[in-house]
Amino acid sequence: MQKRFLLFLALWGWTTYAATAQAPAVPPPPQRPAEQVSKDKMSQWLKDAAGAGFTENRGQLVNQAGKPNKAVKYLLSMPGLKVQLRQTGFSYDTYTTKNKFHRVDIELLGANPAAAMTTGPAVSEPVNVVNGNGEFYGIHKFQTVTYRDVYPGIDLEFVARKGTDKPVEYNFIVRPGADASQIRLKYKGANQTVLKNGRVVMALNHGALNEHIPASWIDQTGQKVSVRYKATGADVYAFHVPSYDRTKTLVIDPTPQLEWATYYGGTAVDQIAAVATDASGNIYVTGNTASSFGIATAGAYDGSYGGGVTGTTPNEDAFLAKFNSAGQRIWATYYGGAGRDLASALAVHGNVLYIGGTTTSTGMATAGAHQTAQTAANQNTGFLARFDATTGQRTWGSYFGGSMPFFPSRIVVDNQNNFYAYGSIITGTQTPTGVDIATPGTFRPNLPATIVINQIQSALVKFNDAGVRQWGTYVDFSQVFAGPPLTSTISYLGAMDLDADGQVYVSGATTNTDLAANAPPRTNQVRIHGCFSSENR
Repeated sequence: MQKRFLLFLALWGWTTYAATAQAPAVPPPPQRPAEQVSKDKMSQWLKDAAGAGFTENRGQLVNQAGKPNKAVKYLLSMPGLKVQLRQTGFSYDTYTTKNKFHRVDIELLGANPAAAMTTGPAVSEPVNVVNGNGEFYGIHKFQTVTYRDVYPGIDLEFVARKGTDKPVEYNFIVRPGADASQIRLKYKGANQTVLKNGRVVMALNHGALNEHIPASWIDQTGQKVSVRYKATGADVYAFHVPSYDRTKTLVIDPTPQLEWATYYGGTAVDQIAAVATDASGNIYVTGNTASSFGIATAGAYDGSYGGGVTGTTPNEDAFLAKFNSAGQRIWATYYGGAGRDLASALAVHGNVLYIGGTTTSTGMATAGAHQTAQTAANQNTGFLARFDATTGQRTWGSYFGGSMPFFPSRIVVDNQNNFYAYGSIITGTQTPTGVDIATPGTFRPNLPATIVINQIQSALVKFNDAGVRQWGTYVDFSQVFAGPPLTSTISYLGAMDLDADGQVYVSGATTNTDLAANAPPRTNQVRIHGCFSSENR
């Protein structure tokens, strides 16, 4: 009779209750006086504990009825995702704020139901757990758990990778002489499964789960092997493996990916103004919020809302948040003071994150910054700030602009972590003072001879990684406008980008005719390439 190995791929909206107690009991540690633990230290402990590795079960885990669950051997816990490893399979548990769930079982046809399970290195100190079922001591977490000979000559390995875009993955390790065609996966419980663009797509009640194969390779040499899925029956899939040297070990790396969408915010108005992604698939968002909770994470750079109220109108704080590719929030912080703080631009490069916006708040600059204070109290002033993309902690912050505020709308970063901010300045009724935007020798170092109320100026500035301005220039000057319908002309900012040589490209729309023809000669190496369209109003 054919043996069947059942793998549970469960997607549901409740906390996972797992696993088995087979390891021998460990005596409780000696008592010691309690110590005071700071809030920051406790926050770090919690971060280290979440998603660090596969926790062995010594009887401390329970099922939904509160009873010890002896079915699961190891449990990996992460925000929004838990992975259970059983003797006969594994489960993914994902949850939403509305507790939607859907379970998909994956059955490995013809597999070994008694495969031995071995663990890799411990990733944390052992912990103790006390609950209604008893006291459990010396519980370890492991980076890897491997099912040995799940098929003849083939192992199935699970790996926890903290802080990456793939926090958990599994590999089929096909040893020399083994036959990868033995591996057959039957999907049960999905609304539908289809093979699309090289992926097994499982339709769920609250979305879709994709299984894809980002890479397969020869273990000894690293040579890539183009393994892909193939359908062999109704909801049954196997691997198409091209010819390779079967005296070597082949690693096949299927990866599950849950398509997702999420709300983000509190009970007041929350707006996202800019989004960026990094090379690992992490997602960064910035914007503004009037919500006093539901935004920042424990241990954030600024965990408290400080917007206050002007008259009867709530002010807003800027905010900045990081999510991984599965939509799980990594960290989030408020950014601002007691005034109104609006973030409008964002860029990430490696471990460096830059944001820009406008503010009426004090205290937004760090000591020694390019501009440490607003030019005039309670007036909009541009701000720029650098954050560590891993921790969400600010490195430096600066005001930028004077009585005519700078509104950054685009930020790009080069390979040396210099950043370029492209934005606009709108003249007010006051005489311009402390503008400090452009530097000598650039494309347009000076304002027009005549300043008109409500005139828009577009500007571009470069800072180095330490927050020191390298140069600044005006790009285009518009004429006055008096609100809709526009009575004259206006410049619109478009996109900005860099090439490999560090040349800056900006685009926009303008009614001006002298942008190219009357460009003055430059006395330094600042080169700006514009692509402006003509627009008549």
